[in-house]
Amino acid sequence: YFPNPVSSDLHYTILNELWENSIVSIFSIQGVLVYKTQISNETDHFNLSFLSSGNYIIKVQNPAHKEYTVKVI
Repeated sequence: YFPNPVSSDLHYTILNELWENSIVSIFSIQGVLVYKTQISNETDHFNLSFLSSGNYIIKVQNPAHKEYTVKVI
């Protein structure tokens, strides 16, 4: 995921097929879900300009329920 910090568009690249059709959830630092979507493209982006400035946690869960988490600013 880049850039970090993000001002509007957050770009991602899926490195292998294990992460295709994953669910991406974005949480505020307080744990409130603010955005959720399914990703299927190998490379794409999210427009996050609707979010207030601050810290967020991105959780990616693949169909096999393996998770990856990253903090973005």
